[in-house]
Amino acid sequence: MKILFAITEAEPFIKTGGLGIVGGSLPFALQEQGVEIRVIMPKHQGINPQLLEKAQVRATFTVPLAWRRQECTLLELIYNNIHYYFLDNPYYFARSQCYGDDDEGEQYAFFSRGVLESIPYMGEFKPDILHCHDWHTALIPVFWRAFYGQDLFYHNLKTLFTIHNLKYQGIFPADVLEDVLGLSWDYFTPEKLEFRGNINYMKGGILYSDLVSTVSPTYAEEIQYSYFGEGLDGVIRKRKDSLVGILNGIPPREKAFKLEDKVKGKRELQQKLGLKVNKNIPVLCIISRLVEQKGLDLLLHVIDEIMTKNIQLVIMGTGEKVYEDKLWNYSRQYEREMKVLLTYEEELAH
Repeated sequence: MKILFAITEAEPFIKTGGLGIVGGSLPFALQEQGVEIRVIMPKHQGINPQLLEKAQVRATFTVPLAWRRQECTLLELIYNNIHYYFLDNPYYFARSQCYGDDDEGEQYAFFSRGVLESIPYMGEFKPDILHCHDWHTALIPVFWRAFYGQDLFYHNLKTLFTIHNLKYQGIFPADVLEDVLGLSWDYFTPEKLEFRGNINYMKGGILYSDLVSTVSPTYAEEIQYSYFGEGLDGVIRKRKDSLVGILNGIPPREKAFKLEDKVKGKRELQQKLGLKVNKNIPVLCIISRLVEQKGLDLLLHVIDEIMTKNIQLVIMGTGEKVYEDKLWNYSRQYEREMKVLLTYEEELAH
């Protein structure tokens, strides 16, 4: 079986959260089970150039996106015995952040269409299954049905769409349908991509993929109810016979730290960040995307009370500007006990 794994982040190349961990670990687990798997992702500006030094240009081609014709370069790199493909277009991916720009609907529509356009340039590798992850790749099954399904080259391709976080769905104004996606207004119905007067990318992935999976059997059940379904519970119930929950695992390659390592790590963290080095002062660390779903409003509500205690607080992550600004201001107020790092550094995080 040959699988092309389409995802927007994968460690060690780039990671903003749990999706990047999955992107970095699941392909290895599948390969160990005998699956021939390759990964395709955007060539984000944030990827360390040293990791891509041995990447080779596979092809340069044009990606159609409604009336647009955008150039795309396909790079290939073998890293730890897995083939990685990177789609390069500076206009869409040479940016300071992976997500959150005003045109990200167009940005990830380009990536989704680019994935399908790139397959003929992968040589002897022709996937049986395209595995798509979260809303950023949810248009791949939609585009396949609309533009590629009748092409003999793509005819036998199957799609699997995995929901990692139903909270983020890729919802954009209705005019995106024709102006960006190049789809007719026939798709603007409640049975297709329309969602409360807008276009919903994740809805498309759920409806148009051959199979849908999510991160646990429990979550697969929960999202069929309105409390957890984020407005898509009816759509998910419609696909319940094609829905499966597979529990996320822990990569066996992860290093287990001994207690003495943690003591040493705490001391080094205090030194590096300019905190008072004292083994008796608890250090509370938060490594997270700075978004509403992570409960940051709860933290902000009690942060003044927390900082009256004899503790040190370290927060690392990026996200919504409102949370970045508020946390940064608190770090200035409590500069001797609190440090906020609006970035992600793999080494420092561990």
